[in-house]
Amino acid sequence: MIADNYLQLRTELETALAGLLKLSTELRRESAMLDTLHGLLTDIREPLLFVVVGEVKAGKSSLLNALFGQEFAKVDVRPATDRVYIFRYGAEEKSVEVSPRLTERYLPISFLRDFNVVDTPGTNTMVAEHQTITESFVPRADLVLFVFSVVNPWSQSAWDLLNFVQKKWLKNVVFVIQQADLREASEIDLIHRHLQDTAMQKLAFTPPIFPVSARKALLARTTGLDKERLWKESQFGPLEDQINHMVTESGTRSLKLQSTARTAGVILGEAADQIRGCFETILRDEKELSRVEEFLQARKEQTLRQVAGF
Repeated sequence: MIADNYLQLRTELETALAGLLKLSTELRRESAMLDTLHGLLTDIREPLLFVVVGEVKAGKSSLLNALFGQEFAKVDVRPATDRVYIFRYGAEEKSVEVSPRLTERYLPISFLRDFNVVDTPGTNTMVAEHQTITESFVPRADLVLFVFSVVNPWSQSAWDLLNFVQKKWLKNVVFVIQQADLREASEIDLIHRHLQDTAMQKLAFTPPIFPVSARKALLARTTGLDKERLWKESQFGPLEDQINHMVTESGTRSLKLQSTARTAGVILGEAADQIRGCFETILRDEKELSRVEEFLQARKEQTLRQVAGF
């Protein structure tokens, strides 16, 4: 599963926060402190946001299905998908029409608890509203996947949007050459070099580029036939490794986990000081109680001697 390293770190930190909240509640700490811990727990569960863009029929939906190992994004909606779809987790399957061009799809699929996925219209069919909606998600994205089809990897429309994404927001961008199984290796190499050269000219750097076959990757994950061969031929492994690295090492995400851990550390330190103070009070009280008990025992013995005399 993609982003496993990040999700594991997040889960461990979430478990620690839950334990700290329980301890703070038992210590009857002030409500503001408890609210802070509740807020940290809520924020840390914010799903990762993936945005995928590319031309019509470039294979964006197929790529998403292969990444998550399940057909949740419709591949054959229309020759030109005219809506932006946001996939979120929901206990029941439903669609919410946010606007004439924007639909939220709620699905009871477990991985959507950790990921919000945005599937955009083709860059070559984008109207002004498409562009605005897409640009509203890109600044918040943890990863932007630019999909180029081997059928037509020379499109200008994708570069126009990419120019906006990278130069304005400096996002984590990965190039994916989709449907790589439809071309010979020599043709894939030519397309790869073209994307490298164009990126260097337009962006002054080259993003990671991965030729893949999402169709074969999905088959490898959903069927029991020739899984190893299909997975190897899909070339999906290096792409997943890159996504895992970028999500785990992403500045925003990494800083968020570090910041949460530091805040929790401060709260834990204060709780430890409170507990130490309680123990010191208990020790002082035990000493005082022992002194009082000794005094009472001495008076009791004195009184018994006096009574015996009478």
